Amino acid sequence: MIAGRRYLRASELAVVEPPKAMWPAISIVMLCWLTVVLPTGVVSAMTLYLLALAAFSAIAARQGLPPALHPVVWPLLVMIAIGLLAGAGADRYLMLKDAWYVSNPGVLAAVGFVLARLVNDTPSLLRAFVLGGTGVAVGHLLWFLIHPELLKLQATQIRSISGTGYYAAGLALLILVAHWRLWRTELRLGPWLGSACLLLCTASVVLSFSRTLLMVMVVGALGVFGLFSRREWLRVGGLLVVLGLLMWLLPQVVDTESWQARSSFLGKLARSAQELVPTERMSLAEINDNWRGYETARAVATWRQGQPWQWLFGQGFGAQVDLGLFQNLSRNPRDAVRFIPIFHNGYVFVLVKTGLVGLILYLGMIISLYRSGRRLAGAEQDSRQRRLGRLLQTCAVVLLVTTWVIAGAFNKFDLAAFMLMIGAMLAALDERARA
Repeated sequence: MIAGRRYLRASELAVVEPPKAMWPAISIVMLCWLTVVLPTGVVSAMTLYLLALAAFSAIAARQGLPPALHPVVWPLLVMIAIGLLAGAGADRYLMLKDAWYVSNPGVLAAVGFVLARLVNDTPSLLRAFVLGGTGVAVGHLLWFLIHPELLKLQATQIRSISGTGYYAAGLALLILVAHWRLWRTELRLGPWLGSACLLLCTASVVLSFSRTLLMVMVVGALGVFGLFSRREWLRVGGLLVVLGLLMWLLPQVVDTESWQARSSFLGKLARSAQELVPTERMSLAEINDNWRGYETARAVATWRQGQPWQWLFGQGFGAQVDLGLFQNLSRNPRDAVRFIPIFHNGYVFVLVKTGLVGLILYLGMIISLYRSGRRLAGAEQDSRQRRLGRLLQTCAVVLLVTTWVIAGAFNKFDLAAFMLMIGAMLAALDERARA
């Protein structure tokens, strides 16, 4: 307000910037928390409600699907169409459940996109993800504050009580690392608050004793530091050689068959490669020890037993895999099942349900996201666009590697924050490109 006058002139009002809405950023923070504490069905209903409001607004304004979302939405929509057509006649509940699994990543990315557009301020957007992940980390660490005796237990015992790791905290940690020394300007976080978030998220990641989360953090750190920004084939090739040597060396120095090794984080890390090898030729004890590999082998066998057209388009939503034995997949011994519709390996989930065509569509979605980030990730000058590009590129690589072990984009619980982040980065980079 100018001294001596109660009102501003029209020309003065024109240059006054309206206050930015706070609720979209708060919604991101809350979604990061709620995906951890609420049933996934409730969170899906909430995200669908937000998306429906955005869709009605777009229709009223005669706007179509934003082009920046096409690489995520269209492959998933085509996969859903293939799955429903190929699965015609299957159990309706199982069909709809599979359709939910495939649609969920698209819904989350779209909601992240819409909320980022509404925030319309990249530092505030990134801060929301950091605060959301830090809140999740605090909830995880409360277990150890209330029950400090947990720290005396073996890694597997700790995980069974406090949880298997929270990827929202890992994402927050990656954002903080990507903006090292830029927290005040690029995240709107003071040094003390930023340091507290960094410490809390690091403690949560370490105390999760999660091999997959550790892999995500290593891949993510390499991504935000630019390993994948250029000449990635050479760099990734070298990284795979080092990883292969490590996976060969660990079992040589760790007795992976002892109880101590099976209960410790290092021992489970040494057994990682063995657990993932797809094979059916196992005893019952070996199946229990190497469940992911057995499950994958049975799913591939199911796909191969189909007709040639099913090799291309899958057996449809509602299809199940015969394990060949009854397996208890929960804590209730009465819940043993022989046929399962969902698998740890997201690639075989896509293969069984939508065939090679669906697998190509899913990989095409990841490659498209990777290339969208790569176009900006290799910029010579450090800039906001370069950091955003590397974050998007990192999220794509995280999807690529986690799909093998925890279903990747189809994991409604663990990767929800990453799918929201993908949509938000697409919106932020689209706004920068149009500016």
